[in-house]
Amino acid sequence: MIGSTGLSVTELGVGAAPLGNLYRQVSSDDAEATLRAALSAGFRYVDTAPYYGFGLSERRVGDAVRGASDVVVSTKVGRLLSAAPEVRDATERHGFHSPMPFEPEYDYSYDGIMRSWEASLQRLGLARVDILLVHDIGRLTHQDRHQATFDQLTSGGGFKALEELRAGRAIRAFGLGVNETAVCHEAMKHAHLDVVLLAGRYTLLEQGALDALFPACAVSGTCVIVGGPYNSGILATGTRGHETMYYDYASHPSRLLSVCRTSNRAAIATAYRYRVQLSDFRSATRRLASVIPGLGSAQRIQQTLELYRREIPEAFWEDLKANGLLRAGCASSYSSSAQLMVVDAHQHFWDPTRDDYGWLTPSNVQLYRRFGPENLSPLLAEAGAACTVLVQAAASEDETKYLFSIAAGHKFVGGVVGWVDFEADDVDHRILRHSLHYQTVA
Repeated sequence: MIGSTGLSVTELGVGAAPLGNLYRQVSSDDAEATLRAALSAGFRYVDTAPYYGFGLSERRVGDAVRGASDVVVSTKVGRLLSAAPEVRDATERHGFHSPMPFEPEYDYSYDGIMRSWEASLQRLGLARVDILLVHDIGRLTHQDRHQATFDQLTSGGGFKALEELRAGRAIRAFGLGVNETAVCHEAMKHAHLDVVLLAGRYTLLEQGALDALFPACAVSGTCVIVGGPYNSGILATGTRGHETMYYDYASHPSRLLSVCRTSNRAAIATAYRYRVQLSDFRSATRRLASVIPGLGSAQRIQQTLELYRREIPEAFWEDLKANGLLRAGCASSYSSSAQLMVVDAHQHFWDPTRDDYGWLTPSNVQLYRRFGPENLSPLLAEAGAACTVLVQAAASEDETKYLFSIAAGHKFVGGVVGWVDFEADDVDHRILRHSLHYQTVA
């Protein structure tokens, strides 16, 4: 769930930088096949940006998701694309092999944000996007220019523009899309962020976000989307073979070679299990909404799903910690030292004003009243239960969405048992779509 917006995303999403020809060219047919495979598999979140191929990724994403009302799309602001007539082929520029004849220019001001949003809608061919992320703000990108660019967001009205778009429901949420943590803390002092898309800073190579950022997000109600789980590729490609190894969108520092040589066998199996590493930090875990690896082929979509479903033994995590690859403070998937939790495991809510509760009539004297989350909370405390599980009663997927919305707004809800029509032709797709939702328990 994205903050308190009521907007939900699947645990796995598609990072669409590769569809902007990051590092290598992806044909239009392959890009279309990639997104088609992702949507068919149940992915319901796609992240793109004007910078990804200088508009190429946005065009491809828009063509794929147009008409799919249940797909959440995020794009980014902070760069405007200016015409570059000198560009005549797909020679590499800024890491992208894109033929799109545009050049990016930074602009985080009020006008810059508004122009970027409007231009993205046109490139996407969509009437709206759900999430806008301020792209690559911070000292890591701008170095000595950091204060000047950050001032565009604050005194220059960039945050004001985003707040107006959110208040007017033109977007559902906004936040940052960055590769560093320091600027996230800085931005939180000036605006309420619904989400931080943090790329490359919560992986097998780095878990520094645990120290301050994740706790700060838990306090502010900001969710985290994990981007770049392979640190731009080095954790996926490994250190063998002849392919160029990338780290943080550049050639790798040599100091990482020994770490990656050690961790590579494990990396692919673990990159999509980062949420469970935080099971001892429950407030932070609830803030993690999705993991979005960059996916540039239908084959990668299938591999991602296979890895996502793979069970990982406890000894594996302990071995990572013993070898210094995972911080000792990170909990593993099913920690044997975890404390037992009392769970109220079968809970319904009801309301006499709803038409779909035909059994709830005035003759049911004890039940003919509203029973909602506000009624349950004190009963849980009295019983010593840490959380409850909401169980579907109505044969409707809309009811499942209703339970998801309740769960998002109440910390004492530990999960949802949803409903799927097993006689539907696309039952496999429906089950997968629900299973990818972070609040689904059954």
